Amino acid sequence: MGLARYYLCPCYRYKYDPTRSAYDDLSEEEKAKKDREFALAKRAVELAVKNPETAPWQKYEKKAIPSKGGNTSFLQTNIIKSERARELRQESRAERRAVRRMDEDLFLKPRMTVSGIDI
Repeated sequence: MGLARYYLCPCYRYKYDPTRSAYDDLSEEEKAKKDREFALAKRAVELAVKNPETAPWQKYEKKAIPSKGGNTSFLQTNIIKSERARELRQESRAERRAVRRMDEDLFLKPRMTVSGIDI
């Protein structure tokens, strides 16, 4: 058919693509349903290309997914919260600041000057 004729003569597309003519005979609801199915299938293919199943993932599936022969006890169901509460962080931050204030090595020491030049 050719690219130019495909875009410039859409009325002849049915001659080259038999599924297209069947699509044109559908009602609006059926067309919308077919379009949704096509969009979902297209998205699934795009995601499969973007995120292929790697060997480590397949190994994980064999361990964790029961339908693939895995065991659900492999999975961690509870997430351990390792972050401290905001109040505790603020208290420890204040303590660190107090320790730094008392550290003599961090104080600004007066500079010696000889005839206006800092040494």
